[in-house]
Amino acid sequence: MAFNQQFYNAVISMGGSAASAANVARASRPGRAFRNFQQAFGAQKAQADATYQANLAQQRMADQQQQLMAQIAKGPPKANRALRGADYKPKFRSSVSKTESKRAVSKGTYQFSNPLGMGGAAGSRTGGMGGLA
Repeated sequence: MAFNQQFYNAVISMGGSAASAANVARASRPGRAFRNFQQAFGAQKAQADATYQANLAQQRMADQQQQLMAQIAKGPPKANRALRGADYKPKFRSSVSKTESKRAVSKGTYQFSNPLGMGGAAGSRTGGMGGLA
């Protein structure tokens, strides 16, 4: 059982460990041991690559979710002065001011600003008809 340096170097160059390379180099049939190593190492490398890709995808999803949560935590966009003067209304408003809610009632859109106003209760502002106030 001589030590076969060529097979040892081949295993090391493929990325195998020193122990695996020594086992192949010291085998009684190093050619057969090297072929067996190539098959096993290829399968092991494919498994490690698949695991790495799965972990990478999971990490990317977690990062995207963190970014999304940070955007949600920042809240709705704020209108700058130039846009406020041009009757700009952001798509997502955090809350309606008192004057805007009173203006909605005076415009006759109370049933849209008050979800309970659509009900058929006797004290309902719309009378349960769903029409103008």
